[in-house]
Amino acid sequence: MSYKALYRKYRPTKFSEVVGQEFVVETLKNILQSRKVSHAYLFSGPKGTGKTSVAKIFASVLNCSHSNDLTQACQMCLDNSQNNLDIIEMDAASNNGVDAIRDLKQKVEQSPINSPFKVYIIDEVHMLSNTAFNALLKTLEEPPKHVIFILATTDPQKIPLTILSRVQRFNFRRMTENDIVNHLQFILDKEGVEYETSALRTIASLSTGGMRDALSIADQCSSFNNKTIHEKDIFNNYGIISNETGIKIINLIIRNEIYELISFLNDLNKSGVNIHQLVVRLLNITKEWLLASQSGNTDLLSYLSDVEVKQLNLNVRSALRLTKAFYDIFTKISKSEIPFEILQLGLINAIDLDEKNIIIPQQINVVKTEIKPKEEIKSEIPPKPILKQKIEPIATVKDDSDYYNPNIFKSKTRIEEPSNVDSIVEDLEQKTREIMINTEKSINKLDDDVTDYNDMQNNLLNNGSNTSENMFIDTHQINLNQDNIEDELTKITKLVLLVKKQKIHLNKTKEYQAIIRDYIENKNYNEEFFNVVKQFKNLKIILATPNTIVFSTPSDKVSYLKSKKTSYEFQTFIDFIFKDGYKHLFFIDSEGMEKVKEMFMNEYKFKIDELKDNDDLPKLTLIEPKK
Repeated sequence: MSYKALYRKYRPTKFSEVVGQEFVVETLKNILQSRKVSHAYLFSGPKGTGKTSVAKIFASVLNCSHSNDLTQACQMCLDNSQNNLDIIEMDAASNNGVDAIRDLKQKVEQSPINSPFKVYIIDEVHMLSNTAFNALLKTLEEPPKHVIFILATTDPQKIPLTILSRVQRFNFRRMTENDIVNHLQFILDKEGVEYETSALRTIASLSTGGMRDALSIADQCSSFNNKTIHEKDIFNNYGIISNETGIKIINLIIRNEIYELISFLNDLNKSGVNIHQLVVRLLNITKEWLLASQSGNTDLLSYLSDVEVKQLNLNVRSALRLTKAFYDIFTKISKSEIPFEILQLGLINAIDLDEKNIIIPQQINVVKTEIKPKEEIKSEIPPKPILKQKIEPIATVKDDSDYYNPNIFKSKTRIEEPSNVDSIVEDLEQKTREIMINTEKSINKLDDDVTDYNDMQNNLLNNGSNTSENMFIDTHQINLNQDNIEDELTKITKLVLLVKKQKIHLNKTKEYQAIIRDYIENKNYNEEFFNVVKQFKNLKIILATPNTIVFSTPSDKVSYLKSKKTSYEFQTFIDFIFKDGYKHLFFIDSEGMEKVKEMFMNEYKFKIDELKDNDDLPKLTLIEPKK
């Protein structure tokens, strides 16, 4: 087959042809000019950034003694680079065992055939087994003078530290979109391929910083329309949305048109849209709108034009909210097997549901409801059914239908009747009114109790775990003045009872949560509290009393936060923002909240009368702070 893929045909053979790795190239040139050549190098970086190509160029220049330029191989060496027996390329992915390394150790002792050095290029070196790495250690540390190792990897974290300490490391970075676009233009012009500049920018975005991927995509796209690359063909083939589509989605979210939004997303899904690329496009659009609106200049924009920026119905607050929502979706879809459903739910969540002008089609009636528990209970106790059974005997005894009026209690009119019957009816009417009043009071009291209990239970159980970041803090000792006989879950359960009994504490939770949220959102932190704020940034207060605060916490962070709850930094921060002294801090995850619920329902809710009004944990005092 005579045809060669573009990425193979245009693989760089000189340092001058390498794109996007100027720092690495310049460093290697200086090494060659000074002849301070080390025995081992490690080239690490993402795929398609030129690690293996640069390794081959470096090896060719090292073994060329015909050129006056120490940083460039002569033409004869370049032509024979594929057949040079002193440049050995080894694939560690398929030769990852200890036997392959033992065979390598025997061969390194042999002198080069016709070159100054014998260069071993080990690609994907992180695939070697632990025993193979151990077998390579001694040879890598003290190889023969004529041997040079060049290791290449996309995952340096998997390489043992003992290997990393024996090599000089060069990090290859992802190429910028401008580098990729310019190189694509150079190659496509040489190949005679017509293209749209916007299409090349889309290819650069798809390649995620890898030149090899960009050339492969361009090679494939040039076949769609006989050596012509159109942006719409890339959209259709790779499931990418245009700026116009992304702007329409964002405007539907801003206008709260839920029905139109979901219908449009369903159409995109049926057409085979790439969910990952869709979210990336939405992120880029909102980012560029923020750049244009805040800088007042469109020179910084890469995707949007001036006209497209003006088509977005955004403000700064909504743009920041959408950016956060899109990023949350982006992080979730990569881990999910149902990315489209995650996208739908995420975009619905991005809609400001607090707005009153949510647009719903008229033919869809989602507001209608027939369930009104409280009113229904009251209306189901009319006077007629109760009194009918008691009045009928009176009417029957007199055997006079004129004396019986079934609407007597509705109309509240008096009928001329014998005095004894009149008194009986009055007694019945008075008792009926008393029964209705007492029944209404009981229902109201039951509703109040249920509301109070449900509010407390929902506050405890419906707060999900949030994320927090790890940090290292010097701690101080704090005296709790409280024995450890009861465990934390028991204390939290008793606090639930305390809040239920002393209803004034119900507002304390909302008050504290508002204070800490406002402080964090203002972002005007004291320097001494900067690291502590990161820990409290995403936590939520689910219960609070004057001396105690309970935070909902992810399971993997509970132990760490508990170990810091009495630290000087934590307590000083709490005292600073709430301004009412140190507090007992509890950090509880979803499993702990389930246990608290079980303890409350099975045992403690019956002990509310035993709880004293002053049953709160005592205030904290600092003792002997560490310097």
